[in-house]
Amino acid sequence: KPRDADLYAPQADMEAARAGLVLVPGAAESGRRDARLVEFARILARSGFAVLVPDIPSFRELRPSPDSAGEIVEGVAQLRRSGALGDQLRLGIGAFSIASGPAVLAALEAGQVDFLLLVGGYHDLRRTLTYMTTGHFEADGQPRRREPDAYGKWVYALSNAGRLPEPADRAALTAIARRRMEDPGAGIDDLLAQLGPAGRAVYAFIDNRDPARVPDLLTRLPAGVQDDIAALDLATRDLSGLRADFILVHGLDDDIIPYTESVALARALAPGRARLFLLEGLHHVDREIRGLDAWRMWRAVQAVLAQRDRDRVGIGTAWGWLRPETTWPA
Repeated sequence: KPRDADLYAPQADMEAARAGLVLVPGAAESGRRDARLVEFARILARSGFAVLVPDIPSFRELRPSPDSAGEIVEGVAQLRRSGALGDQLRLGIGAFSIASGPAVLAALEAGQVDFLLLVGGYHDLRRTLTYMTTGHFEADGQPRRREPDAYGKWVYALSNAGRLPEPADRAALTAIARRRMEDPGAGIDDLLAQLGPAGRAVYAFIDNRDPARVPDLLTRLPAGVQDDIAALDLATRDLSGLRADFILVHGLDDDIIPYTESVALARALAPGRARLFLLEGLHHVDREIRGLDAWRMWRAVQAVLAQRDRDRVGIGTAWGWLRPETTWPA
């Protein structure tokens, strides 16, 4: 049975598509009907892309997992089967935030993915989780800190509640996460008293603000949670053999995933495979144009449109290598 999905075609005649894109939302309960995602899909369709936005329950239910990569692979196959895309046309994957990791894993698994557009993505998941919980990261060899987004922390707690072995732990941690997502300062003492050892281990990790404690707290997480982190961590994968082109967009002020993660991902790819665009006014996935952002965003859009117009041979060498620390392509 085909996965539920929305297909945005350039016009009624689907054969008019010049390239295809499987567009994946991040962890958002509105899923494929997220207003920002729908607007973006329509813009891409008007630009000549056949865009498939699959329903991915793991993201819609705020529980990204290694299985999410397989769901994205199904979306790639579904777009190929839909008849909206000719056999010789280029096909990419677009993903936001934490969905970027499964998108890269899907590209490794599916093959024949020509390009990826990743906004606010990550490379090293343990390093990302350190930032998400404590706000600490490193840029240019120097320690930095930014106040982390409270909502993002509790979305992560909610995503792991289902991995807890005891039903009482799952119910209590879910209630804690929901309460704090609605109000970061809400009292939760009544729910903390209901947590068993596994639930307390997850809560201690989420609530921690000291980066030095993170390695030890990670080892105390339930086995299922640790297994998911290991499976979704791109830093342990050899990405140098990926033949897809990467368009990486990240906000310098991102308070959920630091921009340095997109820099690291660009460096992990083979030379010539990544173009990196760092914006001042991009707050994770919500945009506010500032400074030279209009120029940088225009260059990023041009990079996406170039994928629509390229032949399928010789793409990587044509781009040339962009130093990842560059704020925008010269």
